[in-house]
Amino acid sequence: MGIDPRRLGVLSLSGNVPNALHVLQERQQIRGAALCYGFMLDSESNKGVSAAAAQYRFVNPNATHVQLSPELALLVLRAGQDAFPGLNASIDDFVLNALQSNRDLELINFPAGVHAFDIQDDSARSQQLLGQVVSFLQRRLTAN
Repeated sequence: MGIDPRRLGVLSLSGNVPNALHVLQERQQIRGAALCYGFMLDSESNKGVSAAAAQYRFVNPNATHVQLSPELALLVLRAGQDAFPGLNASIDDFVLNALQSNRDLELINFPAGVHAFDIQDDSARSQQLLGQVVSFLQRRLTAN
C-alpha cells in the first residue's frame, strides 16, 4: 500500500481512546496521536474509566499506567461540558502526568463542548477545532 512506517499517526475518539493508548504503548514508531474527548486511565483517586468501560461496554486494556515513547507527540482534545462521569477527570489526570513528564503535548480545551461535539454541533468553532486536530497530525506525519 506504500505506507511509510516512519509516518504513522493515531486519531482516537471517545471510548476508543483506551485502545489507542494500548496501541501507542505497543507501537513505538507512531509519531503523533490525537486523543479526543475520551477516557484515558484510572488513577488512585479516579476509577471512572473502569466503571465506564463496564457500563458502556468498551474495551479498556490498560490498568492505570501506559509506557509511551518519549518521542511520541500527543494532542488531547477536552470537551468541557462532557457529561460522562469521570471522563474529564481522567483527561485532567493524564494531562497533568504528561506535563510532569515534560512530554510533547498540545491541549485543546473546548469549554462549551459536549461529548462528540464534532457530530452534535456543526458550528464554525467545532470545525475549527477539528481543523486543529488535522493540522497537528499533518505536522507530525510530514516532519523529518
